[in-house]
Amino acid sequence: MSESGNENAANFLLLVASQLGEFLGFTSAAGNEVDNNSLDDYVAFLQLLVQTEYENFGGDARHIYGVLQANLDKLNLNFIPVLQETMARILGGIDDPEEVEVIATLIENIANKIQEFPKGRRADNLEIAIAAHEIVLLVFTRETN
Repeated sequence: MSESGNENAANFLLLVASQLGEFLGFTSAAGNEVDNNSLDDYVAFLQLLVQTEYENFGGDARHIYGVLQANLDKLNLNFIPVLQETMARILGGIDDPEEVEVIATLIENIANKIQEFPKGRRADNLEIAIAAHEIVLLVFTRETN
């Protein structure tokens, strides 16, 4: 896919993530401290993760780790429904299979980096990574690989 196609997919992802903010709601997750983040904070966090991974596609983890470090307060179980709902809506709205694969690969890369991130709550990091990998598995099946 052309560089322009990747940029279009990333821009679409960011647009839908911001629009979805007004539709989502979430509850406090067991084991988390009182969460002072708004839904918009989580959507902005997701946008920043996607943008950072897109700009450093295939690179080392330090860029994503910097975003995660700066947003440790959002790296909790409340992030999962934002991730799930946003990605379901985005992936469901794309007709081009190559664009879907690019976005799924971005999410897979982010999931891998969150899984290995040495800070924050290990259990929360793993739950977020699992949720992200489940999204990726909806795209990459045995039939598509």
